[in-house]
Amino acid sequence: GGSVALNAGSTLSPGASIGTLAVGGSLTLSGNLSIEVDKSLSPSNDMVTVAGTLSNAGSGTLTIWTLGAAPLAAGTRFRIFHKPLLNRAALRHDEFII
Repeated sequence: GGSVALNAGSTLSPGASIGTLAVGGSLTLSGNLSIEVDKSLSPSNDMVTVAGTLSNAGSGTLTIWTLGAAPLAAGTRFRIFHKPLLNRAALRHDEFII
């Protein structure tokens, strides 16, 4: 697989339900990220796996959509990426606090 660059103003969303998006090369985020979470399922959230370098080059917004009846509570944790996201502090968080 090839590398992916998400441009400013665009949105990466791993799917219409809980799932995993696999990128065979590197992933550079300059846009937004939309993730679904359902605490009643296993796995409980969308995930992005990247074979190459995973980096954030912009200041996009991270939006979390809660599905199902189980709400997110203070201290709820889940993984979005399977490896560290370089420059992750530049992402803005919507609707919850990680």
